[in-house]
Amino acid sequence: MTALVSGIGDFFQKVLRPVSVSFRGEKTYLTLDIGTSAVKMLEIQDTDGALQVMQAGIEPLPSDTVQAGLIHDPARLSASLQGLIEAHQIKTTDVVTALPGSVVVSKRLTLPAQEPSELHQSILFEAGNVIPESLEDMSLDYQVLSRTEDAQTVDVLLVAVRKDVLEGYVTAMRQAGLVPRIVDVDYFALENGFELNYQAEPDETIGLIDIGAQSAAIHIVKDGQSASTAEVPVGGQHLTHFLTQELGIDHGQAERLKLGAEDQDAVQPLLARAAQHLVDEVQRGLRFAWSDTGQDQLHTIYVSGASARLPGLVPTMAARLGVKTEIFAPFRLLDVHPHVDDVWLDRHAASFAISVGLATRRPGDR
Repeated sequence: MTALVSGIGDFFQKVLRPVSVSFRGEKTYLTLDIGTSAVKMLEIQDTDGALQVMQAGIEPLPSDTVQAGLIHDPARLSASLQGLIEAHQIKTTDVVTALPGSVVVSKRLTLPAQEPSELHQSILFEAGNVIPESLEDMSLDYQVLSRTEDAQTVDVLLVAVRKDVLEGYVTAMRQAGLVPRIVDVDYFALENGFELNYQAEPDETIGLIDIGAQSAAIHIVKDGQSASTAEVPVGGQHLTHFLTQELGIDHGQAERLKLGAEDQDAVQPLLARAAQHLVDEVQRGLRFAWSDTGQDQLHTIYVSGASARLPGLVPTMAARLGVKTEIFAPFRLLDVHPHVDDVWLDRHAASFAISVGLATRRPGDR
């Protein structure tokens, strides 16, 4: 599925129009996945449509910089972005980034087939019914997903975000000297990253689960299209806190233990409890998402995010849900330049699922 949100259409136009010019033949750009606890960055080289990762980096964010998908301190985020850019000696300023699905309203609509101008007005009318805030305060976009064989109806995906939320991200990037060319949505970036690296059968239903610091995003892809999304209020920070409380250790030790960097033999039962708690929450989210798809069974689940490496998580999820489960490999089919530290990248690969999906959105795309 082509991601929805760009700076050159109706969506976000009042914020991004001043910088939404053509890409002018440039071939290098950045992808930025701005999370609660860290920014994940890739520098991408596009050579005649062939993508290559030139650099990769992760910059931890000071606490409370980003909370629940909202930028609370643009200046601190900007400083962190500048530090990341300087550390990797990045020269390009063009950026493809994403908003978290938690701050975006998305709704699938089925409307009568009509001329584009009439369809646009119909979508705006429907938006007023399904969006709980004034449309004057929102930026909107939509994409026609499919048409019925008799051409009587069309399925449309409507996406909206509050303008002040978008402006928080854009302001921080601009203050860091960066130019936001495309703003996507993390759910759709995750799907694009999957499609770049995997080939699902046409009738398969896939679950994509990205475990962030504060929450886990669930995206169901059915027959190659986005079918449903959900979010559960548990993430890596909750697991770290659980380990610090149970073991009386500091945050750093808990993080290393969670990610498999320290000996875990003595605490395997505790790690199993942590994995089980996360799986329980994911299962609740999947039930909610499944209710929207009419699908009883997933074929495969792919788990991403730093906490995907929690010992025992993948087998626990597979056993509990009865679904084949594996860690998302975002660099599986994406070329990586030899000067990128492959040991480091392999250790952190699961954290870059959204960043890789953003790489498919070249600046200048609609």
